[in-house]
Amino acid sequence: MKLSLDANIFIYAYITGKNIKNERKRREWVQLHEKADVLYTNVLKGKHVVIIPSVIVAEVCAVISRLTNSEEEGLSAAEEVQECCVVIYESASVLEELLPVIAKIKGSGIDSILAALAAKENTVLITNDRRLHDRLRAFESYVDVRLLKDMSLDDIKMMSG
Repeated sequence: MKLSLDANIFIYAYITGKNIKNERKRREWVQLHEKADVLYTNVLKGKHVVIIPSVIVAEVCAVISRLTNSEEEGLSAAEEVQECCVVIYESASVLEELLPVIAKIKGSGIDSILAALAAKENTVLITNDRRLHDRLRAFESYVDVRLLKDMSLDDIKMMSG
């Protein structure tokens, strides 16, 4: 299956959340980690083709570095994402092609680039960003979007065949 994954999916896959002190937040993170880990493991096994813009790689690097307090962890995560995904670099011609959809979506820069690329490549976009998800639901003809929190493990496993 062709997918586009938001940076938060990679982040949940890398960070278990077991060290979060707040019990409610820890439980939520651990559940999201379990789902994202299954999804990402299937990506690593080649069960999905993941197409993402390069800004997602940069966001993964920055957030993993910050959450782990380790530049090496951030760089390692970014390198792995680059190796297992088709990364589209935002050249002038790519951006020009995506701008009409970006203008319609009216989201943040990174979110709009991700969504426009998902629309262009006809992928299923998976995010855990409720605002992005809800904004894109209004544009169903552009993007098939799923919210990780609302997906079950069975949903994720069925996507992988």
